[in-house]
Amino acid sequence: MAPRGVCTFWFAVPGDFYVWRAVLTRGLPQTTKRWLVHAVVIAAMVAGVTAFVSFDKTVALTVDGHTTHVHTFASSVQGVLARQGIHVGTHDSVVPDLDHSVGGGSRIAVRFGRPIALNLDGRANQVWVTATSVDEAFDQLGLRDENLFVSASRSLPIGRQGLSLRVLTPRQVTVIVDGRTRTLNTTAATVRQLLIES
Repeated sequence: MAPRGVCTFWFAVPGDFYVWRAVLTRGLPQTTKRWLVHAVVIAAMVAGVTAFVSFDKTVALTVDGHTTHVHTFASSVQGVLARQGIHVGTHDSVVPDLDHSVGGGSRIAVRFGRPIALNLDGRANQVWVTATSVDEAFDQLGLRDENLFVSASRSLPIGRQGLSLRVLTPRQVTVIVDGRTRTLNTTAATVRQLLIES
């Protein structure tokens, strides 16, 4: 409670703090008091608008390849993501780092991890990628051979739930038919498929 003859004003500044101002009004004429109150209110409004403009910034936020421009008062990448309701885990990728400071014009890229149930030449394994298509996933996994047999189209998009893939790498097989020998490079999984190919 302010002492008698002292007016106290407060106003919010963007962020998590307030500014308080106390003005001594004891012994002043009523008109002067009124003008003083108006001046303090106007000063508070100007300070608030100035703070709003100085703290507000526009950030380019790209999530899985889709870019939006967001206004934020956050001072770090983590703050921007939290205000956008984006939670990242150990399999997700964020550039720059979460504790990196942001300013006007900053760019943030988020790629969510996707689980791939990968069966490579009969060996099953679960791997994580941040790719949004099968072709991009192969690039991340180092499977760049164009002759691979893949159980899905390389252009198939990968959702957040991931997918299952069966991959066969080319192998050299020798086939003997009626005494004649042939060497083939094949991704056939069975003898039947190999004979059909040959």
